[in-house]
Amino acid sequence: MKIKNKSLVLYQIVAIALLFTSFIVKINNIWLLIGLLATYIYVRKYNKYNKENNNTIIFTTILLIIYISFYYLLGLISSYETNYAYILYKYINKIDVIKIILIVVISELIRSAIINKIYIKDKKLNINIILFVIIYVLIDMNISIRVQAFNSIKQFYLLLGMVIMPSISKNILLNFLTKNKKSKSSIIYRLINDLYIFLLPITPVINLYYESIILVVFPYLYYLIYCSFFVKLTIKESMKNKSIKNRLANVIYVAILLVIIAVVSGTFKCSILSIASESMTGTIDKGDVIVLHKVNKKELEEGKIIIFEKNGSLFVHRIIEMYTDDKGSMFITKGDANETKDMWVVYEDDIKGVYDFRIKYIGYPSVWLRELF
Repeated sequence: MKIKNKSLVLYQIVAIALLFTSFIVKINNIWLLIGLLATYIYVRKYNKYNKENNNTIIFTTILLIIYISFYYLLGLISSYETNYAYILYKYINKIDVIKIILIVVISELIRSAIINKIYIKDKKLNINIILFVIIYVLIDMNISIRVQAFNSIKQFYLLLGMVIMPSISKNILLNFLTKNKKSKSSIIYRLINDLYIFLLPITPVINLYYESIILVVFPYLYYLIYCSFFVKLTIKESMKNKSIKNRLANVIYVAILLVIIAVVSGTFKCSILSIASESMTGTIDKGDVIVLHKVNKKELEEGKIIIFEKNGSLFVHRIIEMYTDDKGSMFITKGDANETKDMWVVYEDDIKGVYDFRIKYIGYPSVWLRELF
């Protein structure tokens, strides 16, 4: 029995809409699990189980253990902190972790059935493959604990760098493995890569910029090493095997990721922030994105627009008065559009950056998401 291409595309678009909605409104993962189970029951007829060489399973397990070990050894250079997954694990039902395991396994069984029997008829990229990857990215978004929302521009870019981009990279690799009859290796990859975070109580303190690069690049390194072992291609040959167009696309993809995550994480001198209030209207309007740079204490003076944190929120206001005592410098601030000055004192440690310039309007999507959710 063949599934008509148009019906398949429609089914995937509906699945994408449902998965995106479930992420936005935070629907319990039990519904995702039920949906995946129902899908597997339907598509399992297309699944032909192939014998898989244990060498690839052992290879996948060892390489992932080496990768995780290397990642944790980086903590010797920086430091370690309590794993946020471990903290969360204390407050959620252990059944939730079991649900994530089942979601991972069942989604990989579905991948095996779909890739081998429905999608892969030739080597050309088609709309079904693109939609299929989007579906699996959305599944990752629903079960990920790294970033849980994108109701601010910073959260959106963190979601992009820490979940979406790594998920695209990972799922392209898993499609490759499944296409080459390595479904068990694909399951092992997902179980170790996605779930080790629940088992280890600490995590290395790594700049989000570098962590994002590691998450995106590792699947590609896996592919290169896999080819050198099992496809009888050297790493150099496997890299040359890609067309110029594909290599250019990869360069652009990685470059965009590096710039976005570097700017948001504050790795470089400058970072960005979307404006959701009207307290600076006329100078900085709601919906603008501002570019700010790290604080140089010598430049803090009356008239400067600063970004500071109070009561867990960020504010962008102008310094109108400043004082100095034994505790250091103190600042009185005011929004340009406000009639009165702020009812607090800003200390040097509260200041996160100094305003450089604004880019109009491009922060509106982030503002709308924040107001909507």
